[in-house]
This record gives sequence, C-alpha cells and structure tokens, in this order.
Amino acid sequence: MKIFKATKNDQGRTLYKFVKNIYKNNSLNQIYRSFRKGDIKVNGKSVKDHNYIINFDDEIKVYGLNDEFEVVDFSKKEQILKLDIVYEDKNILIVNKPFGIAVHDTEPNSSLDKEVLKYLKYKTADSFKPSHVGRLDKATSGLIVYGKNYKTVKELNYKTSFFTKIYEYISEKVTPDGQYWVDVKKDKEGFLEPIAIYNEDTKPLNTTNLWSTTFFTLNGHTYAQLGTGKKNQIRVTLSALKNPIIGDWKYGGRRASRLYLHAYKIIFNSLESDLKYLNNKEFICNKKIGALWKK
Repeated sequence: MKIFKATKNDQGRTLYKFVKNIYKNNSLNQIYRSFRKGDIKVNGKSVKDHNYIINFDDEIKVYGLNDEFEVVDFSKKEQILKLDIVYEDKNILIVNKPFGIAVHDTEPNSSLDKEVLKYLKYKTADSFKPSHVGRLDKATSGLIVYGKNYKTVKELNYKTSFFTKIYEYISEKVTPDGQYWVDVKKDKEGFLEPIAIYNEDTKPLNTTNLWSTTFFTLNGHTYAQLGTGKKNQIRVTLSALKNPIIGDWKYGGRRASRLYLHAYKIIFNSLESDLKYLNNKEFICNKKIGALWKK
C-alpha cells in the first residue's frame, strides 16, 4: 500500500490518470480491477469511479498494485544537448529545437523531451511531467513550447488552435502570396497525398475538411502561416503547389543537408486564467538566417 498527497499538479486530473501515470508498470486491466475492488481510496473512502476529479491535498491510498512504480529523476543526469532557450517563466519554457533531434522521449538515445527534463531537473513528485505542446517533426527546427505545470499544459493544449504560428522555409521558387486550401488523403502506407489544391478564387464553399495555409514573402524571406494545424501541412501544401521545400525529398524536393523548414514565430491568443499575461506576446527565433539553417 502506498499513500500520496495530491499536489497542485494533480488537481483537476481524473483519479484514473493519476494512478496510470504513477503505476506505469501495471497493466490497465490491473488498474481497473483495483477500482472495481475498492482498493483505491481517497480521504479514507473507497472510490470506484475512475473519473473522480482529484482535489488539492486529497489523500490517495493505493492497495494491491505493484509498489515498484517508476521514480524518474533527471536532476543529476548530464545534458547531451545544450538548449537554446528563447523564453522561460514559472509556467512555460520555449526552446529553439535544432533539426535532426526528435521531440518525443521514445527515442533510444536522446530527445528534446529528455533534454528539457534534465534542464528542469525534473524528479517524480506527482502524476505530472513537464510536456511539450504541439509538435515538430524531427527534420524541422524551431520554436516549441513546454508547459511546466499541469494547469498550463491543459490550457495550452486546449487553446493551441488560436495561436498564430509562422514558419520560414526555402523552396526552389517563390510561392505567390495568398491563402491556399489542400485536400489530402492517406495512401496504403500512410503517406499523406494531396489530391486537390485551391486558392481564393477556386476554393469550394465548404472548406471545413481542407487544410488551410497562408504564404507570404517579407524582405526576401518566404513564410507560411498555419490556418489549420495538421501533420506535415506546409510540406504537403507546397508539394501540391509544385514548389516543395528544399531538402524535403519525401514530398518531391531536391535533397539537401537538411529540411529547410523552421518554426519561426508564435503569438499566443485567447489564453485565460493564470496565462492571460501571455496573450498577444510574440516570440521569434532570433537567430540570423545563416546560423538558423545550420541548426
């Protein structure tokens, strides 16, 4: 039997997610069985409803599950990658990710997630672990946001579609300024294939299921602003426009030392509660263009 005190990072989470995140060495069947048997108690009372919402300072007792739960400690691990920190406060961390580094900590060696946990000296104290919000491909460099507490991650994930996200890219020619919509399908291998591309003059009345991107040129640099936020959206759209990104051989671009796509700018919008102070704040990768494409 183990006893836990709910922290502010546990508050608002379901009891099931709390137990699942703490007892990762136990199967989901074992966890559900513990709920059915009344082996999980909150403030002295058995709770069989796995959707129970945890309150701050709840006392949680867990019986019958493997007590050898994983305690993660990154506080003494050596950093392999020196992070390029763009902004940090008590709630968020914004990092300029190099190309060629995976974000997710499923990588066998290192990943941006692991390097961030080392930087934050993270050690298991509750059911929360600092997490990235949004995603960048391994081949894409640029700004990525991490939430440092549960309340922040929840709000950022909920409002991410309201954020302004602008990418810089290089392709063989300049894409005409304007908004474009692409219709996409997956082939048998899961490859995203554009089947139709539209501009302001040719778009259908209903664009709900289409991917939207706005392209523009400023001071000789080419940029893409996401309307929708789909995987490989900019790459697929430029491929459909017969103007693939240099280094994007997967979508028809010529081979190069890297994929020339960089998450250049993010502006937060529509955030509420403790994150209101971030609204309308603009964060830009401040690297000079030559250095940017080397990272």
